[in-house]
Amino acid sequence: MQEELNKGSGRQWDRRLLLVNMERRRWRMDDTPQKHQKYILVNLPSYHLEAVDGDKVLSMRIGCGTLKTKTPLLQSMVERMDVNPQWIIPMSIVKESIAPHAGNRGYFRSRHYFIRERATGKVVDPALVGAGALMSGDYRVIQEGGAHNSLGRIIFRFKNNFSVYLHDTSSREVFSREDRGVSHGCVRVERPFDLGVFLLGDSTSLTVQKIRYSMMADVSPVGKKYEELPPEQKAVADTLKRKMLIGSVKVNPRVPIYIYYYTLYPDHEGVMRTYNDIYGYDDVIYRYLRNYMGS
Repeated sequence: MQEELNKGSGRQWDRRLLLVNMERRRWRMDDTPQKHQKYILVNLPSYHLEAVDGDKVLSMRIGCGTLKTKTPLLQSMVERMDVNPQWIIPMSIVKESIAPHAGNRGYFRSRHYFIRERATGKVVDPALVGAGALMSGDYRVIQEGGAHNSLGRIIFRFKNNFSVYLHDTSSREVFSREDRGVSHGCVRVERPFDLGVFLLGDSTSLTVQKIRYSMMADVSPVGKKYEELPPEQKAVADTLKRKMLIGSVKVNPRVPIYIYYYTLYPDHEGVMRTYNDIYGYDDVIYRYLRNYMGS
């Protein structure tokens, strides 16, 4: 990259592109993915994830935050996977999208939402909770785990201050789009099962078999009283292989994850690639750098 900058014969936008991305690189010198044998790298402008283990690379498409709800940049360690997670819906989404439908049982049922009172932990009939109560913080709106869950069948958790994670999605059509800025900040991954196998490092283990079964199974009866299930769910419950179901899986050893933002970055073969400045960060950095550049 430095050689390209020193040539001085490139177009102005080439020089600008090099400068802003070299500045980004300077911020990240303490810890870089290449210092590790095994890691996950998400470069947001590329809309791709690379899971690297030595010379083996697993690549997949991602969806990330919109321009309004940007995915934050961070580095952390993947600690665990949760299969068929429930989604505790953020208050911002409750206020914007759910509160207008307060009291409507059909709305909640069709989206597999339920309401839990925070103080007691009891599940409450949606018809009994008004918009004001939903927005008070005394109740949580939760989406059941399973095929219809917005987090998909599996979520990959790591410590961060933004409550963002990597996860599957029930909206698979996202990955056929060119512009995949679609989420509220989390990163949706195209090949979640393969990513889980990568993290565990053993594709033949019983744990992996359980993950595969759990991601395919109809888990809608799980956690509900059998006598209260409708006939179709009782039929599912009767055939469910409960010993093959798995909820949470620890990732040991933990795997480093980097969520970066580079509009110029080498791919896993070392070829430099350019990407669109999806969040407009290049302009911000370049304006700052111009204060230190000669005319």
